[in-house]
Amino acid sequence: VLGAGKAMVVAGDMNTMPLPVRYLPWGSRDLVRTLRGEPTLFRDMVTATEFRDPFADADGTYKMGGKLLKLDWVLLQSSDFVVVNAQVQPPPPEVGDPPSDHRWVMVDVAAPAS
Repeated sequence: VLGAGKAMVVAGDMNTMPLPVRYLPWGSRDLVRTLRGEPTLFRDMVTATEFRDPFADADGTYKMGGKLLKLDWVLLQSSDFVVVNAQVQPPPPEVGDPPSDHRWVMVDVAAPAS
């Protein structure tokens, strides 16, 4: 517990796909008629539940074709968390196989002493 409220960090591969991907045969069709992609709906949910995302929308973690998609998220639910550092792995070299098809994300946060 930080300050007067609860604190939570949720992080992981949320697999939020942009709208065009929803039209692919393996994509879910639940959002096609909304004309919105999962990242925008996900961000609305995050905002409504008072989570904060320390990264910009353009901070992609997965490359599909020539486009970087934001699939991996770190969400902070407390205004007491101070983001000291937030970074996404730079593009890996094109030589050899990277250990993952996703880029890592890292967030250093500080919490006030109680």
